[in-house]
Amino acid sequence: MGKILKLDTDVINKIAAGEVVERPASVVKELVDNSLDAGATDIEITIENGGASLIQVADNGGGISADDLLLALEPHATSKLNSIDDLSVLETLGFRGEALASISAVARLTLQSKQASATTAWQVALGDDGQYQTSKTVLSGGTVLSVADLFYNVPARKKFLKQASTEFNHIMDLVTRFALIYPNVAWRLIHNGREQLNCSVTSDWFERVADVLGKDKLTDWQSYHWESEKIKISGFVSKPNHWQNRRNNQYIYVNHRPISSALISKAIIDGIGHLLPSGSYPAYLIHLEMPSDVLDVNVHPRKSEVKFEDEHLVFSAVRQLMQRTMTTSVVSGENKPSPVIFANKNEGFIQPSFFKKNYQDNNKNFDAVRASKFIYEPLKFVDTTLSLSDSAPPAQNVEPDWRLIGQWGTEFILVEFQKSLMVIDQHALAEGLLFLKLKRASEAGSVLRKQSLLIPAQLELSAWQENLLLEFKDVLLELGFEVENFGGRTYVVQAVPADLSAVSAEELLLGILNDLALEDKAAEIEKKREQLLKYASCRGAIKFGEHLGETVMKSLVQEMFDLNAHTCAHGRPIYWLIDEAEALKKFGR
Repeated sequence: MGKILKLDTDVINKIAAGEVVERPASVVKELVDNSLDAGATDIEITIENGGASLIQVADNGGGISADDLLLALEPHATSKLNSIDDLSVLETLGFRGEALASISAVARLTLQSKQASATTAWQVALGDDGQYQTSKTVLSGGTVLSVADLFYNVPARKKFLKQASTEFNHIMDLVTRFALIYPNVAWRLIHNGREQLNCSVTSDWFERVADVLGKDKLTDWQSYHWESEKIKISGFVSKPNHWQNRRNNQYIYVNHRPISSALISKAIIDGIGHLLPSGSYPAYLIHLEMPSDVLDVNVHPRKSEVKFEDEHLVFSAVRQLMQRTMTTSVVSGENKPSPVIFANKNEGFIQPSFFKKNYQDNNKNFDAVRASKFIYEPLKFVDTTLSLSDSAPPAQNVEPDWRLIGQWGTEFILVEFQKSLMVIDQHALAEGLLFLKLKRASEAGSVLRKQSLLIPAQLELSAWQENLLLEFKDVLLELGFEVENFGGRTYVVQAVPADLSAVSAEELLLGILNDLALEDKAAEIEKKREQLLKYASCRGAIKFGEHLGETVMKSLVQEMFDLNAHTCAHGRPIYWLIDEAEALKKFGR
């Protein structure tokens, strides 16, 4: 007897669902695709328990006729194409006709819909016999699709779901991507009864970006626009003084479809790479609009990638547009929303040679420093050193066993120490000192000193920033932040940690929230405290590129010896020690 068996329909459907329904966010994506394809201008998404218990998407789109309700749940049933040739002129987000069938195979699905011309609303729901049945219902219009108990009948899949907060973070990121590219649609996202996102319809794209990602983007990002007969590109990119140390806030779209694209990402990096320090990344939102017949959107199971007919055209256009945009930003140097750049479709992109040369030369210098050997072994500190820290006893008349040479550029502090030259990264040093002081006070259970603000700082937070603030509110309070709600998503900062009071309260708190956005919000309280200490220290520290006076440099170096500091909050070395013997050997002495 042969070993090959033909699978039954139930098993086939559950296996097929695995390609479409990876996690709750996959379900949300398919349902939102359908809502947008139906012409919805108002979409409300309700989530419970990270999507494991309930996912509901309600829209005001065109709806589904009563005759089509049951058919909509069948595999490969769609209204979006009739033949394979239709794929080349596809204008919709969905097209395979497998989403609802896949979802209904691994969850309890209820579909309610009413077309504008209909007098009665109808629904499809799972009956007691395990089959989907239609019945009349009450609905003013549009479609409401509810998905309950995801993977209830596939335990092997359900056990791989992450914590509810982690799954919801994926949903939040997905809805954010849709909200950014569809400003003509109102969006509302609710999780466990609490509103997480609420965006009204707007004709101003930048207004939507600010509403979703934060008003700081109005000044931190540069807008751009360019088009030819074959391609139209528009969006926003962070200005040169607003790079980030992680690849977050990077959004790519093709014909209003959120995608990931290594090709476009590389073109962006190549275009602005001459301005980008090592370890830094740009934030950006880029939208490409092209004829459907030069794209293939059917290359990924979840439609998260596309293939371009002319990859060279796409890469070249994006790269050169980034070069042009960055040059404009550097030349203007203005700290306000930049005007959209409209270039003639036949106009070439010219990168001034003096920009390219200067930045290449600077990068060579920095690369040389980065490639240098760092000494990680702790220094042997002497006992008789001055103390300039707040908790130190009165200083004695004892000379320190080191001598300040001065500041090298606006990045490093040079110190002579025991016949060696110490090159100190000023930002890493200041950050490391702040982290040690904050951490030691926190571990000792001491009440961290607060600095009340004479004029409280008022912040307008985006939806995700507010979520993070509320998530970490108790830990922030322990560390010395006093933040109160002032109505809506407006918050007032009344006090900050005393050791961080030199930094703008708005800049400090927004920066910390931006950093925390990449961390696991479900971490234990101790992990949250550690994260906050690191990010607060980084945001509150003296910056790389800041001019320092002699008194400040001496104070920082002395505290480094007093606190026995060797690394910054993130574990990078603070100093590079060049031994006198090494220097003599270098010069053949």
